[in-house]
Amino acid sequence: MLDLFKQAKNILNAVLPLTILLIAVLTTWGLVKWGKRISEAFKGLFESPERIIFLLIVAALFLWIYFKYINPLLQTLWRKKGTFYINK
Repeated sequence: MLDLFKQAKNILNAVLPLTILLIAVLTTWGLVKWGKRISEAFKGLFESPERIIFLLIVAALFLWIYFKYINPLLQTLWRKKGTFYINK
């Protein structure tokens, strides 16, 4: 029985670095692909002044929603649970 565990450990020692390398390669590929899409999106947004104004309106709307509704809700939740709240 102990021999079986040693064999399994040896197999894992050989397979795990390859698995980690595969995950790293796939993650890097995904980030590069995502970066290309983001750069295409920025190029498309800055083609005309109307799109820039629309971007600023949407960004302002998102920031307003965050600071008006989401941030106070998160602060209330964190204070109740006591996990992220530091009482000074």
